[in-house]
Amino acid sequence: NAKTSQPSNPQVLYPMEKTVTISTGKLGLSFKGRNIARISRVHDDSKMKGICYKNMLVDSITVPGGSTFSGMTAKEAARILIDTKNVGGRTMTLKSPENSDISVRNISTDDASIGGSSQNMSDAFSTYSGATGATSGMSVRM
Repeated sequence: NAKTSQPSNPQVLYPMEKTVTISTGKLGLSFKGRNIARISRVHDDSKMKGICYKNMLVDSITVPGGSTFSGMTAKEAARILIDTKNVGGRTMTLKSPENSDISVRNISTDDASIGGSSQNMSDAFSTYSGATGATSGMSVRM
C-alpha cells in the first residue's frame, strides 16, 4: 500500500576513485578510522561540499615537492592536511567505501608530527609549530 509504506533511504552512488585538488586553509572535513581514514563529516561551510562525500576513503594525499602519503589513519590524514594547509596544489585521492583497492601504507615515521602515538604527535607538533612560528607570515609556493 503506497500510503503506509516507508520511503526508502536515498542511495549514494560514490565514484570508485576521485582525485581532488585541495585549496589552502581549513577544508571543513572530519575524519575517522584507525586503519584507513574516511570522511566522517563534510561541514556545512566546507570548501569541499559537493566535491567529496561522507564515508569516502582517503587513499592518498600528495603535496607538491614530491611527498605522497597513503594508507593513513584519520589522525595521520588530519595532521598532514593541517601541517600543509598553506601549501597550494595539494591533491587528495578518495575512494568509494566499497572499493577495497586501497594504496599501500606510505607514511614517513621520521616525521614525528605524523607518526607515533597521539602524545608523541602533540609533543612533536608543539615543537614543530614553535619552530615554524617565525615564518608563519610567509606563504609557501611551489
